Amino acid sequence: MIRLLRRLLSLPLLWLGRLTGLLRLPVTVGLLKAAWTVGRDGQVGRLALVRMGEHMGRPAARAQAARWLARWPCPEIAAWAGLVALEDGDTEAAAACLSRGREIGDDPGGMLELLELMLAYRRDDAEALRELAASLERRRDLSPVVRKLVLEELMWQAMLDHRLEEAGRRARFLLEVEDNPAAHMVLWALTKKAGRVHESARHLAATEGLSGPGRLYYRCLANLAIGETEEAGRDLAELRQRDQAMAGRIGRMLGQEGDAP
Repeated sequence: MIRLLRRLLSLPLLWLGRLTGLLRLPVTVGLLKAAWTVGRDGQVGRLALVRMGEHMGRPAARAQAARWLARWPCPEIAAWAGLVALEDGDTEAAAACLSRGREIGDDPGGMLELLELMLAYRRDDAEALRELAASLERRRDLSPVVRKLVLEELMWQAMLDHRLEEAGRRARFLLEVEDNPAAHMVLWALTKKAGRVHESARHLAATEGLSGPGRLYYRCLANLAIGETEEAGRDLAELRQRDQAMAGRIGRMLGQEGDAP
């Protein structure tokens, strides 16, 4: 009852904060911080931190998140702080935020699961990522963003394990939900392998939405999966010039010391 009353009292502040946020006025930060302080709604707190980062800078927002976590522990705040720490390259802080968030409770928005996935990617631990993706696939309460990432990860795992039929099935499922460039890349490789030239060209054209290095990365993996090692080598050589980290990750995924296929 008290929680409901607090949230009702915070609504005018929240509405004003959202309105001024649309107008990009700095006052939105104070309004949303007040709405969070009164209502203690984790999503409102996260929104306040986002706006603070925009108007006052990321260090100020991270410092505010740390103070709030110390005073009013909240999983949404922990998840936000962890994701921002990860963007800043602070893996240790991100892991600490994930642990703290799990101690506090569940995040209905699924941001803790997103943080856990992003940490696994950043740590480049293929086995841990496999286990996490398999575990999350069994969940039915994931946010759409996290579910999409999990399904994409499982699709690529199937490709690299040469379970091509499963990979194709997963790619087609993703495309039933939305236009997914990564799924198109998988189907590009599979239709190319099957000799369906026009269909393959159509799928490749649909991967234009991927970033330059990202497109090379996935094209290299797709070529490796279907045995096109020479073409994969050309992809990787170009990727190495544009993004050394991505190129190195391909080598580590294949269990190699270097970054050549």
